Order: sequence, then structure tokens, then C-alpha cells
Amino acid sequence: MVETTVPPGTSGKIVKPLLIDCLKKRGLPPDEIKVGHSYERVMPGPKYIDSIQNFYRVFAGTDERSADAVEKFLRTVIKTDEYPLTKLGNTNATEMARFGKFFPCYEHCLHCGMEPICRRSRR
Repeated sequence: MVETTVPPGTSGKIVKPLLIDCLKKRGLPPDEIKVGHSYERVMPGPKYIDSIQNFYRVFAGTDERSADAVEKFLRTVIKTDEYPLTKLGNTNATEMARFGKFFPCYEHCLHCGMEPICRRSRR
């Protein structure tokens, strides 16, 4: 399971093919691989474990078998009776959900970095 903020397409177009290639090179069956995504939702500090177990999670798999495996795993970690899981249709959707929150920060940083350059170029 990819459990961090990544650009859309990472799980299906980078991680899964890479893992399949590695399995083939080792003579292992590539069709056994399961890949899913659930962006990380933890807070550092003394409540680290609490922030893992007691928070809603969004997840998906690159295929249905992978999604089922991710859900099974998350149910062993998250208190799903209080914090239900949300399954999305594919990993692009989960990756975009988190990346969408990141993008405005990126855009702001880009603007702040480009503004001085643009001002200098007008002189």
C-alpha cells in the first residue's frame, strides 16, 4: 500500500509496474501483486498512534482484489466502527483527493517565487 501524498497515477503507472518487473526478475509470479493507495493522515508527537487509529481513511486499489486487500489491512489498524473507511473507484481518485489539497500550497509557493523574477524582468 502506498501511504503518502503522491501525484495522480503513481500507484498504477509507476509503483505497480515496478513491482511486477522486480517480481519477474526474481522468478516470482507477478499476478500475485496487490497495490493500493491511502494517503497518510497522521500527526507527529505524543498522539501519533492515536492519529493513525482514530481517523477516517480514504482508500482504493489498482484493481478490485487490491482494494479488498487494502480494506482488510486498514480494518486491522483503524477503529472502523467509529471511523468508517471510504472506498474510491481507483487509485487515481485517492491520489487526486490528497494532491488536490497540496496543489494550492504549491501554487502559492510558485507565485511567491515567481513574483520577484517577474518584477525584475519588467525593468
